[in-house]
Amino acid sequence: FKSLMEMNLSGCKLLKEISDMSGTPNLKELYLDHCRNLVQVHYSIGFLNTLEFLTMDNCTSLTILPRGINLTSLKLMYLSNCTSLASLPEILGKM
Repeated sequence: FKSLMEMNLSGCKLLKEISDMSGTPNLKELYLDHCRNLVQVHYSIGFLNTLEFLTMDNCTSLTILPRGINLTSLKLMYLSNCTSLASLPEILGKM
């Protein structure tokens, strides 16, 4: 999936975790809205250097985000109604 630039997994009710994303080095947009059973996101998401937009709205079971993120191209990170998320990750480097 090296040429993949946008991934929309919104509304995937059976999705429980996001696995290793290092195989998508050119990803610019990732939408994970309304994935109510999503519990955790793999740490590799924090190192997608081309990622510009990341949205996670209404992921009510999400408890774990990567400890540190280094998303140098990020323009928008939207987290809303992620009611089980205990803390936000540390931002590494310059964003």
